[in-house]
Amino acid sequence: MFELFDDSGKVVSEVGASATVPLRSMSVFAEGGPSTYTGIALVNPNIISANVDLILRDSNAKELTRQTLTVPGMGHIAKYAHELFPGVSLPESGGKIEIFSTQPLVGLTLRQRQGAFASLPVIP
Repeated sequence: MFELFDDSGKVVSEVGASATVPLRSMSVFAEGGPSTYTGIALVNPNIISANVDLILRDSNAKELTRQTLTVPGMGHIAKYAHELFPGVSLPESGGKIEIFSTQPLVGLTLRQRQGAFASLPVIP
């Protein structure tokens, strides 16, 4: 369960996320805009580090950029897409991020639009 609180500590938005199985390749929806953010979390349940390739594509499947990172064994990363792909604007019309890993990973995606959150599916 993910919750967003206001300055007084009151819950203003919450969302639950479905469990997923570890995968070596997956895709997630990505959306950008002035007040829209896509958050991605990757968890490595293995004792061996995972080398991960991320490819950002627009709604027409055109590659916009790619990034490589490492998720340590028994570790995780959680970042907004604009942090994973600095200097690249995410399409307001939507796109996707393809994820390829040397180890099976568990993925989770959240969309934040102003104060509201939604969980987005991981596509095997």
